[in-house]
Amino acid sequence: MSPSRTAETMHIHVNTVTQRLDRVAKLLGDGWQEPERALEIQLALRLHRLGHTPSSQSVGPATI
Repeated sequence: MSPSRTAETMHIHVNTVTQRLDRVAKLLGDGWQEPERALEIQLALRLHRLGHTPSSQSVGPATI
């Protein structure tokens, strides 16, 4: 939650962090940093990653 620490960690300028956060806000809408909405976004990202792991990639239809 600190743009200056984030910039330092990512080795970028703090204005770049601010610009990226502004872009995220435009994409996700107002309130994306509210706890409930942030949790929904985190869960969606984790599910997306789980669905795109190398072991889940197969050729053709899934078989059971």
